[in-house]
Amino acid sequence: MSEEQCICNVCTCGMHKCPVPTHQTTHYDPNDLLSEYKRDYPAWPVSARQQAGPRRDYVPNSHIPFTGETSNRADFVPHKIEPVHAAGPRRDYVPNSVPFEGESTQHADFPKYGQDAYAHSQPHGDAHSGRPRESIPFEGTTTNRSDFVPLPITPVRASGPQREYVPNNIPFEGESMAHKDFPRYDSSAYARAAPQGGPMAAARESIPFEGETTSRRDFVAHPVTPMRAAGPRRDYVPNSVPFEGESTQHADFPKYGQGAYARPSTAGASGPVAREHIPFTGETSNRADFVPHKIEPVHAAGPRRDYVPNSVPFEGESTQHADFPKYGQDAYAHSQPHGDAHSGRPRESIPFEGTTTNRSDFVPLPITPVRASGPQREYVPNNIPFEGESMAHTSYRPYEIDVCPATMLPPHQPAPDGHTYYSNQEVERVSPRKR
Repeated sequence: MSEEQCICNVCTCGMHKCPVPTHQTTHYDPNDLLSEYKRDYPAWPVSARQQAGPRRDYVPNSHIPFTGETSNRADFVPHKIEPVHAAGPRRDYVPNSVPFEGESTQHADFPKYGQDAYAHSQPHGDAHSGRPRESIPFEGTTTNRSDFVPLPITPVRASGPQREYVPNNIPFEGESMAHKDFPRYDSSAYARAAPQGGPMAAARESIPFEGETTSRRDFVAHPVTPMRAAGPRRDYVPNSVPFEGESTQHADFPKYGQGAYARPSTAGASGPVAREHIPFTGETSNRADFVPHKIEPVHAAGPRRDYVPNSVPFEGESTQHADFPKYGQDAYAHSQPHGDAHSGRPRESIPFEGTTTNRSDFVPLPITPVRASGPQREYVPNNIPFEGESMAHTSYRPYEIDVCPATMLPPHQPAPDGHTYYSNQEVERVSPRKR
């Protein structure tokens, strides 16, 4: 074995090593791998404080679902809800059948608009736009939370006999205001493709929620009974009187005619003439006051040390790779439900069918080509070859790619001690000095 060499000694890239190395494969001082900051500020030993009781090793949470029981659920005591009866004899409720002929303050301050008022799309970022604004999370602590003092809650039982709750089984036959003002759209409203390069072009990754929320688990469905308003039904009649006034926008920005945009022409000219372009031949104060300084390289104190890269491969796992695992193609193949807030499909787009003030007040003007004053000069390119040297060519330094000699060795069976040995003749044949 004295005339043989292991592949660990022949390798120069650090990728060829034996399963059981018994010698050092790097040929450099480990102190040379330290940065200047770590060399000037060595790490001091930290004495850990021993806590009372048995030692518990920290196990990080790597996407393991919580199967225990929180203190909130463990300390929660459900109480039976009993109805409270008022003292005195029971009186049946008699609704007021007299119709309300006045007008409430809510109806007076917030009139009802027709369907035409909702047919126009709002611009992006408008205060009255239906699209949500940018959500900035609140990272502070409110006064309500800081001054809140939790108090023990004691269940109070009402006096009197207990009455069982009897739900109303009459089906709901009306139409809610939410369903009336926000109609349901079919699948074709969400099937439009997003524009190329727009904010909806690249949809985010959507991972479906496969669990069950506490709201759905604890929800108890109750039958809804419609309630009809007292008095006769009155149909809404919109205001059809046209607007004869003048808005502030139209009063402050009047409409100008074609003469307001025409420049006065010179004598003998048939159309508007542009200004003559005079090149700047002077010298700016920035160039006049500039003082060039000679830049000299600054060398660090002490002997010069060449940089030796670390050729040992990284065999660990980064925190980024551990916390964000790679999912397969099946994780992206789930379709999102229609109307989902996190769905990649665009919402329904209602086209704007009106006419803006900008378009109605716009006056098209004829465009006349303008020729510069003076004799016409044709563009002559510079045919003189470039004899200088660019900074990219000056700073460029070609690198030689060295091939690891271990890649050119033939495969051998490893020895009983776990190493792969080669003869000196084989090593000299693939050595960079002999090639």
